[in-house]
Amino acid sequence: MKWIINIAVFAGACLICMAYYEGDFDTKKNYGGREKDLVETFYVDLVDKSPELRQLEKDLQANFRNAYEMESRFNVYNRPSAEYYNAAGHRANLIRDTALKAKTRAWIDVSRSQYNQRIAALSSLLRTLQERKVSAEDYNQALKIAMTLLMIEKHQQQGMPNAAEYQQAINDLNTSIQKMQDMIRK
Repeated sequence: MKWIINIAVFAGACLICMAYYEGDFDTKKNYGGREKDLVETFYVDLVDKSPELRQLEKDLQANFRNAYEMESRFNVYNRPSAEYYNAAGHRANLIRDTALKAKTRAWIDVSRSQYNQRIAALSSLLRTLQERKVSAEDYNQALKIAMTLLMIEKHQQQGMPNAAEYQQAINDLNTSIQKMQDMIRK
């Protein structure tokens, strides 16, 4: 059911952009170039013309910044504990008395387990946040492609050079070649 809603939202966004871009493709504009990402170039053109897309991109960037901040905050919080347990485990392994080593490792394991239980809900939320961020990135790429496909297809239809002009250029060259061949034979 969720994927049906996602597709419906995606299709609605495509229709909005089609309405904004109808008839506006500039076939004379030089979009070519090897280093350009034309999907991004076309999409930026669409964003400039569509308040809805502009707001969507603004919101999306804010959401990405917020997700990054949340991940960073968790990592800053979690790093000392992870480093502590690694160091404690290393030190416990240096203990030569096997009974004392086992007892020390058990203390560490109990403490680590309690810590993991304390952060389990937060860790789960972080994983979900990361999954949603990846999903948003994927949909953003798909949206850019879906919106710009219409533009490149319009360019392909409207910007195609006239085949008759090419045929005339070939005929003109053939005429010149024939004249030169005739002159060479004389």
